[in-house]
Amino acid sequence: MSSKRLERSAKNKVLAGVLGGLGEYLNIDPNILRIIAVILFILSPVAMVVLYLAAVFLLPRSGESKPLISSFKISEHSPLILGFILFIVGAVLPGPYIVPAFWFFQPTLILSSVVAALLMLLGLILMASHLRKI
Repeated sequence: MSSKRLERSAKNKVLAGVLGGLGEYLNIDPNILRIIAVILFILSPVAMVVLYLAAVFLLPRSGESKPLISSFKISEHSPLILGFILFIVGAVLPGPYIVPAFWFFQPTLILSSVVAALLMLLGLILMASHLRKI
């Protein structure tokens, strides 16, 4: 009897193969998991980014025995770290005041929200481009 092992997929991947590997492990179409992940990302982007990055570093790639965290070199993954920092800063920048009803009365809130969205977007682009390489 062969035992299944949860690992990142090398053949069924969009970014780092986390959802492809989870789909193979659970015998579920990875596209369903991707749709669920996008919905969860819309509901809670910071939590989903943290969970996805944790899975990238803690799950070994298909065919490998050690996860990425065991051979982590900061210099090789600096775009990922910078993207994560930009994303987190953008996520906390507007604070609890990101309520669209008050935008009319506080124009500076619009500016801070736009800056926050741009920081988060830049962070996501940096992380996604680096994740496609690993």
